Amino acid sequence: MAFILNPDDSVTIDIATLRQIIRQAGSNFEAFFRTIAIECAKLLGADAAALIQPDDEGVLHYRFFHGLPEAFQHEVLAAGFGRDAGTAGHVMQSCQPLFTPDYPSSPHAMPDFVAFGLKANLVVPICSDEQASPVAVLTVSWFQHAPTQQPTSAQMELIMLYGDFLLAGLARQSMIDAWRQQANRDALTGLPNRRALMEYLPAALDRSARQGTSVAVCVMDLDDFKPVNDRFGHAAGDLLLMELAYRLRSMIRTTDLIARLGGDEFVVVLEHIESVNQMEQAVQRIHQVVDAPFVLPDSEAVHVGMSIGITLYPQDNSSPACLLRHADHALYYIKDNRKKINRCWILWQADRDPDPHHCIEAE
Repeated sequence: MAFILNPDDSVTIDIATLRQIIRQAGSNFEAFFRTIAIECAKLLGADAAALIQPDDEGVLHYRFFHGLPEAFQHEVLAAGFGRDAGTAGHVMQSCQPLFTPDYPSSPHAMPDFVAFGLKANLVVPICSDEQASPVAVLTVSWFQHAPTQQPTSAQMELIMLYGDFLLAGLARQSMIDAWRQQANRDALTGLPNRRALMEYLPAALDRSARQGTSVAVCVMDLDDFKPVNDRFGHAAGDLLLMELAYRLRSMIRTTDLIARLGGDEFVVVLEHIESVNQMEQAVQRIHQVVDAPFVLPDSEAVHVGMSIGITLYPQDNSSPACLLRHADHALYYIKDNRKKINRCWILWQADRDPDPHHCIEAE
């Protein structure tokens, strides 16, 4: 079913497509954006359509570029460009649509896109009446041939309607992303929490399998933390945990993860481990961070220790939940046998730390 938007321009809107777009906005953002791009390109007889967004530093990036020749996909999607660069940058500054029928001769043309064969484009700002600058731009591009005429007023009305859909979708996604980030963070320390950890681990194991390296899952808790709470109060204990989180965040690599499970229990996930010696060096750095004195508000310095249970994937070829449980078993083994073990960490061993639960191997 369709209705005519403008009889003179013979522009029609397919109701089924509009319903599909609205449904996708509530469930699948990437499909939502892709469907709008396809419809915009089809409407104008163009070859491609893209969504461009600025990052926190104002650098513009392609979120997707439907219809871009495959040979250029990786180069374009991985690149960023200045907020005032190209036709997209010009529209980000002017907040007005821009149709460029002869892209190579445009003063805003970017050499790379001329080389890619871009012949013409239409760039539309995605912004509300209250916004001083667009949150994104929608671009419609011609690669195979240049358009024979500029978009009609009815076509532009429909493109702007699609832009409004994109604006609503981006706003909804922003709210969901903010909620998800809040739900995945520990309220006291700001570290990832258990939920974030369990979302992170499968991807870390996949990277390990592709790269042929190991992942160390380390469950850590503090020794002598309870006396700090008992003597100085829980507020002082919270400050110690916040300081520890800051120290740990500062010393781990960007490829690693530190999460707080609760209380004084933390998990450190170390990726790209190639030997037990490399893992031991990383654990020693963590130990140095914990071993340094913590100065409480009354200027009294306190010391705490730590115990760490570790399991290595894929040597322990278990699911994320089982890896976490195995590291936890190793942690309690070292805490129960600390007088016999003159170090703060120990690796999980199946024969020493049997798991009463049935563990599923990682896929």
